[in-house]
Amino acid sequence: MSILPSFLEELSNIDIAESEENKVIEVPREYGIDFTTGQLTGKIVEGLEAIKVRDSGTLYTQAIMAHLSNNILAMCLVMSI
Repeated sequence: MSILPSFLEELSNIDIAESEENKVIEVPREYGIDFTTGQLTGKIVEGLEAIKVRDSGTLYTQAIMAHLSNNILAMCLVMSI
């Protein structure tokens, strides 16, 4: 006996092939970046270039967070002395 029998019955009746047909894959879009200068280009890029832009932003954010956490750790060590 199930707690939610109607819910489970609905889940078992879902046609997987039908749900596969309805998937829409969107092409990623971002503002372009000139990687040599780090400045925005003013163009919108799609696909692989947009993924590169997203990854560069993620890596930049992680580098800043690592730098900040090292500085905070150093400040804590100095204050404890």
